[in-house]
Amino acid sequence: TAQPAAVLAPGMPLALGLGVFLGGLGLGLALRRAPAAPSGPELVDRVPVPVLVVDRDLVVRHANPALRGLRPEAERAAGRRLGELLPVTGLEPLVEEVFLRGRPVRGLRLALDEEAGGHGVRVSVQPGADAASAVVTVEDLRHTDHLLARLDRLQRRAAASEGAPCASW
Repeated sequence: TAQPAAVLAPGMPLALGLGVFLGGLGLGLALRRAPAAPSGPELVDRVPVPVLVVDRDLVVRHANPALRGLRPEAERAAGRRLGELLPVTGLEPLVEEVFLRGRPVRGLRLALDEEAGGHGVRVSVQPGADAASAVVTVEDLRHTDHLLARLDRLQRRAAASEGAPCASW
């Protein structure tokens, strides 16, 4: 009977020794590496809110799939101008300001133009890792605006029926 070509040598790490031993038996082992953590566009694509990476000419270089929830027609965003993709009054000057000053702007409330729905959005702009890009995040505030409008109606009813029991709301 043939013996394996490799044997466990004294002082050899067990995993290496087993690999050599099993390799000698003709049973090669494929060592699996843990999957690499996502980075760059793959990481941006996993974010649940719309994220766009734009260059200094305000051309979209990458947009994640979440943008389609806000703008369904944004299927092919790369290469389009930011203002064309997201018609928000004041957005392009805001991004230009971030490029100029190199400081982020966070949580600014703006609104889509009327032809794009007219509802509120919360925008943050962060300078990119290089000076040639910026990262724009856009939070859709339709649900928030709906809840605030409802709260406002309830408060007006309460003020109009001062002294009436709350059950009449």
